[in-house]
Amino acid sequence: MPRLHDARLFVLLTTLALTACGDPTDSTTGAPAEGSGSGSGIAEATTCWLEGVPVEKCPVQPRGNLPADCPSGRVFESADFAAGTGPCVPSMPDWDCPDGWRPAPGFIDGSGNEDVPEGMTQFSICEPPEGSGTVGAPEGSGTVGAPELPPTPTDCPAGTIAVPGDVACRPMGSPCPTAAERWASEADLRARAPGYDGPLVYVAADAAADGAGTRTSPRPLGSAAVRAAQNGLLALALGDYPSGVRLDRKVALLGACVAGTTVRSSLPFGSAGILDLVGGGAALVRDLTVSGSRPGITVTGTITEPHRIEAVVVDEATGFGLFLASAQAVEGRDLRIERTRPLADGTFGRGIDVAAGASLTLMGATLRNNHDVGISAYGTGTTVAAAGLLIE
Repeated sequence: MPRLHDARLFVLLTTLALTACGDPTDSTTGAPAEGSGSGSGIAEATTCWLEGVPVEKCPVQPRGNLPADCPSGRVFESADFAAGTGPCVPSMPDWDCPDGWRPAPGFIDGSGNEDVPEGMTQFSICEPPEGSGTVGAPEGSGTVGAPELPPTPTDCPAGTIAVPGDVACRPMGSPCPTAAERWASEADLRARAPGYDGPLVYVAADAAADGAGTRTSPRPLGSAAVRAAQNGLLALALGDYPSGVRLDRKVALLGACVAGTTVRSSLPFGSAGILDLVGGGAALVRDLTVSGSRPGITVTGTITEPHRIEAVVVDEATGFGLFLASAQAVEGRDLRIERTRPLADGTFGRGIDVAAGASLTLMGATLRNNHDVGISAYGTGTTVAAAGLLIE
């Protein structure tokens, strides 16, 4: 099977921008309106254009992109779309290699031989210099070039991360409090969430239903706690939280630390994520782990400020690790999204899915061992910009 030149994609000292034309997911799931596709990347329905599905149960077959709509000038035609239309064949540009880096074919097989997928053309990527290299030597050092880039660690322990350029795993986010303390100090919590100056509500996995939200009487995680913390902070104690939460207003959700705070859900797969950011105000999520039988973090609705997700691990979510499906912005920093599982029918399992004109900016992220793809971006106006990105 053809693959990109290397299983690990490094984005170093530059910005990667992804824009995509339509995704077949938009047009082949659900029940499209006549003449157009509808649905979303989370829709659960059977494609009605496949052989053996009764045509009389389908609306007019949707149109995909025309070749003229695609940067590459070509489409993948299939039975899922009206004749002559389909999803765009990606236009893979040749990279302009810096001094000392060497061009190499982008599509190769497992033996290193060129292997171009049907309907596509070969393109050129850049490999880093070998040995001493020829770039970046200090002036007057007497040598030409700097040593080859050291490998990025591939097996960082819980609560740590390494992105391209890092020579060792480094801690993610805030240090864990002691088991006796359960939370950081109020001053430390406030410092983690500048701009969220409202109430500070303490939350614990073992809290009583009538908890007051103080350190000595914390609240359970849920909608009542979110309402009480509007414009302020929800501070989670060390622990394992067995249900997700919906953030529908300006609030900062702060775990005690990445390795010591997990929010998970065992509910059946649905459109809402374990953490569901639905607008009403910019949310800040940091210092925790998300896992379970639903998408990890979903972002919908419309707000004027970007949501921020910092020092967060999404591990073994279902369908999608991070799903953005509205025309708004999300800023992510130091994210690990790993082992996203497929749905029951074997589809999806994407690390990040960005659609509907959403804008995602990543500063330091690793996407590993996700079932489908690391990042999928599609839909008019959708953008992804990333620096320090590792996809494996």
